[in-house]
Parts: sequence; structure tokens; C-alpha cells
Amino acid sequence: MEANSIWQWLPLFFCLWVAAPAYSEEPHFELSTLEWPPYISPSIKNDGYVAKLVTQAFELGNGNVNYTFLPWARALLSVKKACGYCFY
Repeated sequence: MEANSIWQWLPLFFCLWVAAPAYSEEPHFELSTLEWPPYISPSIKNDGYVAKLVTQAFELGNGNVNYTFLPWARALLSVKKACGYCFY
């Protein structure tokens, strides 16, 4: 391989090296929800079995999820203002 061809590929390798950490991070999701005991609530172990199921589903896709428990109107508003990605 010639020395010139190595220098031609150097910018590509540098860009890949710089961009690699951005692709390796786990996606993070913010979910706004209501308290619906016994299904989901911050006072229940693992936030309830529905939250545990949703968390496991996100983990299968290498995702991380965080729950914010809000009243119905505020949960809707948080999604509209992009404070939460979605609510259920």
C-alpha cells in the first residue's frame, strides 16, 4: 500500500473515531404517566408491573427509560412541550 493512499483515508478514520461515542450511547426515553395502582405507581416495587414490563421492553432495544408521574393534564402538557417524549 502506498503512503499516499494511507493519507487519503486518514480524514475518514478521524471522523469515525470522533463520531463513534455518539452511536455507542444508549438511547434514553422520558415517559410521563399517571398513578394507576396496582398497575403503575412510584409507591410500588419497580414502579409496578406495567412499568417493569415497559422497562424490560426498552432494555431489549438497549434503551434506558425514566418515569415521571404526573396528573393527567400535566402529563399531556409535558408531551406537548417536549418535557416528556410520550405518556401512557
